[in-house]
Amino acid sequence: MIESIFEFPELVPALLAIASLAVDRSLSVRAATRIGAGAAAAACALTVGGWQLGLPLESQGGHFTIDVLSRVLLPYVTFAFLCILVASPRRDRDPASLARLLLAEALVAALFSTRSPGLIAAFWALSPVPVWAALRARSRPAAQVFALYAGTSAALLAAGVALGSGGEDPSAAGVVMVALAILMHKGVMPFHSWVPVLFEKGAMWTALAYMLPQAGAYAVMRLLVPAAGALGRGPLWAIATAALATALYGAVLGVGQREAMRALGFVVMSQFALVLVGLDTVTSVGLLGGLTMWLSSGLALTGLGLALRALEVRRGTLRLDILSGGHDRMPLLAAAFLILGLASVGFPGTLGFVAEDLLVRGAIGTYPHVGIGIVLATALNGITILRAYLALFCGAREASSVAVGLKPRETLVLTALVLLLLFTGLIPGPVVASRREAVRAALHGAKLPPPPAGRH
Repeated sequence: MIESIFEFPELVPALLAIASLAVDRSLSVRAATRIGAGAAAAACALTVGGWQLGLPLESQGGHFTIDVLSRVLLPYVTFAFLCILVASPRRDRDPASLARLLLAEALVAALFSTRSPGLIAAFWALSPVPVWAALRARSRPAAQVFALYAGTSAALLAAGVALGSGGEDPSAAGVVMVALAILMHKGVMPFHSWVPVLFEKGAMWTALAYMLPQAGAYAVMRLLVPAAGALGRGPLWAIATAALATALYGAVLGVGQREAMRALGFVVMSQFALVLVGLDTVTSVGLLGGLTMWLSSGLALTGLGLALRALEVRRGTLRLDILSGGHDRMPLLAAAFLILGLASVGFPGTLGFVAEDLLVRGAIGTYPHVGIGIVLATALNGITILRAYLALFCGAREASSVAVGLKPRETLVLTALVLLLLFTGLIPGPVVASRREAVRAALHGAKLPPPPAGRH
């Protein structure tokens, strides 16, 4: 069964799409949750099993391919979506919302299973639709802002692909359009205004489902890095510069936020921008750091978002300008919040630390100011995380002394994420080695030097 995912790379997206239709027709939340969780778990098991069994790196299934880049991204995406589905509160798991979540996962899985520029453009355009539909049900103005950026990004990417952004003779105009599409999709300045709105007005699963896959980074690896050999590093360096400015800008704004959800939005914007910085330096170590941070920041910030949502359900609006207390009543949630938050900014002992080290070393040798900017943005995001922890869990004691424990499914998901980030931080070899293979393939395609062998 696991081998079939490599023989037919369309299997996982098809499974999730069928489950989305079944969930949408369910009459009860319990039935919808069981179907959705079963499909998400099956997709996760297939992708993780295929990676660990070391099945063929490349298998053709029409226009779909699972190669050294996507065979790790697919387990990452399916596991993160499974965590979102299982840990989301009951009020967020009505059949319509679960159907949209599964459809969003199916589209992302399909996107990560193809190297075809045309199919990348198609799934890029379709993937925001479930998120837009969920956001529209909660806030029409927010949905309009989101649709403006997502629609423009899709049009630019399609135009860039049509003009020819890859291959041996890429079009400069096509590359510019693809670069603009990526900047909009990733929320890079000046196209960032929709990011905090998405976290503030949308459901947590909505924001995470759109942000955590980091489709913009995937487009960089598939469409822009291969063009670097022909057009030079100029377009990628321009994206890296804008991404670094965004990382610093988001980090500065995050420190001063009064609402936890907006602060999270700026931290996500900042940390995910650093992924682009690593990928767009097109140095071997920088690419390796960007690909590793893609995984570490995505998993850590997914867990942090789920922890915030669990706290919001128990307390209501979460403010950072007052000390709310509550550590004694919910120690596990407080501990998970702190560990996941610190893991997202590269705390030692976590996978984020390995990613941050590679990212800084990859940038500072060639572009010293970039390395300094990465460290500064990360430090500011760390301040935001600690400030949020102190405001949300420390200070004045709450009036009630009744313990508000996590539900078993919430405990399971948060514990799994914490242990995964700690385990891969202490033993990063398998993850980094798999990403080094992807770097070698990318640099070979772009006719650039391969990465040196390292200790990690």
